[in-house]
Amino acid sequence: MQDRPSVALKLVAQERAIMAEAYLRAEIEARATDEAIEALYQERYVDAEPEDEVRAAHILVASEELAKDLKAQLDGGVDFAALAAEHGTDGTASRGGDLGWFVYSEMAPEFANAAFAMEPGTIDAPVKTNFGWHLIKLDERRVRQAPQIEEVQAELLREMVQQVQVDMVAELREGAVISFADPQPPEQSIRDDAMLDSAD
Repeated sequence: MQDRPSVALKLVAQERAIMAEAYLRAEIEARATDEAIEALYQERYVDAEPEDEVRAAHILVASEELAKDLKAQLDGGVDFAALAAEHGTDGTASRGGDLGWFVYSEMAPEFANAAFAMEPGTIDAPVKTNFGWHLIKLDERRVRQAPQIEEVQAELLREMVQQVQVDMVAELREGAVISFADPQPPEQSIRDDAMLDSAD
């Protein structure tokens, strides 16, 4: 069976794949070291400029008219979480519209502009984004604290592995001469021994 051209080509392809995987693993081990991850953590979190974050809730609805009606009810003392549960159209409705903590860049610009201009304990006028109309209630504001490296180590490692792969491909392409057969054989030739034999 190993003498069949289609089988021989598949064996060569498998051997190359195994070698490529081994090479990639060796490069990742050499480049994505604990020291490299520590350096990325320092750059990303410790040495970075402090960033403000807020905790807010919202009610997302489809129309400005409904948003204004809900705002009037809120101004009259109706509970925000109850209205969010009843009228909210996104996944936060089941938890009273709570969005948790977020920084400016994690939200749509129109939403972020409104939320970060608010004072804790206030509810803003309806804000339109591509998702619909939002009523925003700002709960708290603080400066985001850097996480412990153990909390983000897996994420940083994944990011570094992806970057190693990108860098390796760029480096290999830079030093390689790539040529293609002209005309290129059809894809089905990999399964056609007669065609492969004739190509020889």
